[in-house]
Amino acid sequence: MRHLVCTLVIGAALAGSTSASEVSTTPQGHTSNEGWMKRFEERKAKAETGECPYLFMGDSITHGWDGKLDAHFPDLKITNIGISGDRTEQTLWIINNLDWKKSHPKVIMLMIGTNNTGHRNRDQESPQDTFEGIQAIITNLREKTPDTKILLLAIFPRGEMAGDQARVRNSTVNAMLPTLADNQHVFFMDIGARFLAADGATLPKDIMPDLLHLNDKGYAIWAEAVKARLDELAK
Repeated sequence: MRHLVCTLVIGAALAGSTSASEVSTTPQGHTSNEGWMKRFEERKAKAETGECPYLFMGDSITHGWDGKLDAHFPDLKITNIGISGDRTEQTLWIINNLDWKKSHPKVIMLMIGTNNTGHRNRDQESPQDTFEGIQAIITNLREKTPDTKILLLAIFPRGEMAGDQARVRNSTVNAMLPTLADNQHVFFMDIGARFLAADGATLPKDIMPDLLHLNDKGYAIWAEAVKARLDELAK
């Protein structure tokens, strides 16, 4: 009888547990966070005017474009809906809560995933789980806004050296991302090497002071790398 009780308890715990891939692929907004919701509502309103044919999506690294867009993309009308701290599940929630018939962007630039790998250890979320979250984002975007071109960026390098755990995990996810590109509606681009030192491995602090977030020099490199591609995809 005691063995039966233990078996039932363990079985119930397993049945009620949520796998990492289910977490990374299940939409979840920070709806109780006033600051997060305020930013989302502001950017949602701007996107749904239909006057901005470019939409940037992602986490704090994309959020950091605020205040820099006019300097680097003076001719482009962009809505930056990247929000600090976001993981794939927050991006999925945002997708589900935009009116795509009103926003109908020509081009979306997406870069997401470093908070999945950085905020959860390997036991909580594997690179495959993170990839599946990004895959779910692409699938949802294609369903909701099928005429939009998507520029999917590789997750940027993280950590000072190539062997740093966070860098390795992001690189493992990046190796899977090209399979999501059909080169008709979804296009993959890896610009990570542009941020590295001449040795091709070291991430310099004069580009990413905290070895994660870009400074002005880093954003200039990013803009230079994608500007022509964004123009091309919008045609």
